[in-house]
Amino acid sequence: MKAIQAAIVSKRDGEALGRVELPRQLVAGAEQFLIHPALLDACFQVAQFAASESQDRRTFLPARIDRIAFFAKPGTVVFCHAKLVHSNSHAFVWNFQICDEEGCVLLAAQGYRVQAVRGMSASSNEDADNWLYKTKWVNKPLSQAALTLEQPQPGTWLIFADRSGVAERLGSLLKERGASPLLLFQEQYSGLIGASTENISTSLQADLRHLFAKAIDKKIAGVVHLWSLDAPAAKELDPPSLLQAEAGGCHSVLHLVQAMAIENAAAPVWLVTRCAQCTGPADSISVAQSPLLGVGRTVLTEFPHLACRMVDLSSDNRQDAAAVLLQEIVFGDGETEVAWRGESRFANRLAPISLDSHSSRAALSRKRGYRLIIPASGVMDQLDLHEIRRRKPRASEVEIEICAAALNFRDVMKSLGIYPMESDRDLLLGDECSGRIVAVGNQVEEFAIGDEVIASGAGCFASHLTVPAEFVLRKPARLSFEQAATIPVAYMTAWYALHHLGRIRRGERILIHAATGGVGLAAIQIAQLAGAEVFATAGNDEKRSHLRRLGIRHIMDSRSTAFADEVRTFTKGAGVDLILNSLAGDAIAIGLSVLAPGGRFLEIGKRDVYANTAIGLRAMRSNVSMFVIDMGQVIASQPNVVQSLLQTILKLFRSGKLQPLPHLALPVSQAEDAFRFMAQAKHIGKIVLSMQDVKVAPRSAPPRRAIEFSAKASYLITGGLGGFGLAVAQWMVERGAKNLS
Repeated sequence: MKAIQAAIVSKRDGEALGRVELPRQLVAGAEQFLIHPALLDACFQVAQFAASESQDRRTFLPARIDRIAFFAKPGTVVFCHAKLVHSNSHAFVWNFQICDEEGCVLLAAQGYRVQAVRGMSASSNEDADNWLYKTKWVNKPLSQAALTLEQPQPGTWLIFADRSGVAERLGSLLKERGASPLLLFQEQYSGLIGASTENISTSLQADLRHLFAKAIDKKIAGVVHLWSLDAPAAKELDPPSLLQAEAGGCHSVLHLVQAMAIENAAAPVWLVTRCAQCTGPADSISVAQSPLLGVGRTVLTEFPHLACRMVDLSSDNRQDAAAVLLQEIVFGDGETEVAWRGESRFANRLAPISLDSHSSRAALSRKRGYRLIIPASGVMDQLDLHEIRRRKPRASEVEIEICAAALNFRDVMKSLGIYPMESDRDLLLGDECSGRIVAVGNQVEEFAIGDEVIASGAGCFASHLTVPAEFVLRKPARLSFEQAATIPVAYMTAWYALHHLGRIRRGERILIHAATGGVGLAAIQIAQLAGAEVFATAGNDEKRSHLRRLGIRHIMDSRSTAFADEVRTFTKGAGVDLILNSLAGDAIAIGLSVLAPGGRFLEIGKRDVYANTAIGLRAMRSNVSMFVIDMGQVIASQPNVVQSLLQTILKLFRSGKLQPLPHLALPVSQAEDAFRFMAQAKHIGKIVLSMQDVKVAPRSAPPRRAIEFSAKASYLITGGLGGFGLAVAQWMVERGAKNLS
């Protein structure tokens, strides 16, 4: 960014013009480059000025440049003109030119693309996930080696003594180690409760100041506060006893800290409670003692030199309480908040927590539905259902209440963050479903509310889907919703590949790779129906056995390239006429080598396409054709083709010539398991998610609108001159607040 000297930006036109100068310290090494990387990077930054601001402040990184034309070597000063040509919520694409000071074009780039990084985002105060933390108790035993040491504790120890005897026992133990315990009892301050604040300060604080002042010659080694142990149990509480507990706990600590601050005392302080902390679901909380925790944390923050420690005892160790406290005093490891539960010692931690863990899970209203959302982290375990607003159908659209939706491998790729997001449609999971129509547009005549249908469209892993009517056909009555959901993508892909592109004919040979997948099994039925001879591969013995039960004679291993030699053997060197390929890597070139003259290679795999893998042309010298098939694009851009394909396929289903695919059905609440199972490639046929799941509880999404404050209102910030208070005040002013006090 330091190389950019000036920039003119037109957000409306998506253009930016910037003057870029190579930093002086880099000029000497510029000769070794056609264009210095720092100069080119600065031009990338100029291009990004033309993009609209991303509301969620995600991190965007350069992904590719489609074409670069280099005309002349630039000097140390250039101008970059960039124009935004495409954008969606996940990516931006620009064309840009680099010119010299005379306006001559030195370099022209087309298709410079930046893409959001999955699982990473810029730190943002607006992101609610950055706001939330939870208390987490971790097991933290004291060092056994330290416990065996004999460490003396000289000096005076001031103990705010309880009535249950813990203080006397602790004093005795400290005395055995050379300490001089000084016990201070609540009874010495009979006017503590009900007295005014001035009287309390005069009595307790005056005595404490006197004690610390006298201790100049004989240093106070530490302070242990036990008065909170005398607080009554929750069932015994009433307003007077709660006030007394507050005074004995919070007020006395307040006066202690004030006295120590005035007298410049720096002795460590232990604040002791019993069952004030909740370390687990079985804990019963002492409400009267819990306020001391807040006071203790304030002391930790505002008086760090006092080395305040909070120790919470359990209800079952009264006899050993003094011994536990002695261990903390003598052998403590610096933990500021500790809880003992029986023989176990726990330390408090603050752990970040997602807003998703606390979002409401209320029943859906009629205007709302839910959708399975891609996790930003690229971790399948974080797939989750989020509440969405249902969209009313336009004139030629219908709204479907989805009953079942089938999973495809590109859904898995999306969830893992390895699918290129070319458009906002790619952010949606699920491309095929079955269900009932619940609303129709005013120009739709072929469907009525209540019709059971099959549909294709982006975002089918949802409770409802609104799509154009041409993507919808009536479900055959003999099929269940789960069976019907297996039809659209698998059969449309297979039919489009074999008939529309491959022109399969009776008597031809076809090799179907990964033939026990959804598309593979659909292709087997379509090829057999066309009178072709099927050769197939599969990944394990179970899958190959399934293919044999379908009557296929020539079966090979899809996890080995040995299939090529086997095909030559089966065909006596003639090869096959069509290959439906979903294998990656060397299998593509090897597959091309076994095509007969005039053969058709039908590529439905994704990995090598998106990796831009190079393929030699020599294998295609015998009039071989190669087709790359992406049904997602066909569904998005060719509704007439989709309608024709579905009509043809469903006609064959109604006549009984095609059969639904084998499938595994899981409730949508188990979506993570379904995605993981497909990623492991252990299934045969399709995996279907049922939306008729009584356990569905979608998360209510937080509002995306930035927080704003009224300039006309007044806001009171208590403690506003402290570090946190000032930070809050600045944050509020940045968001519109004008009157703070």
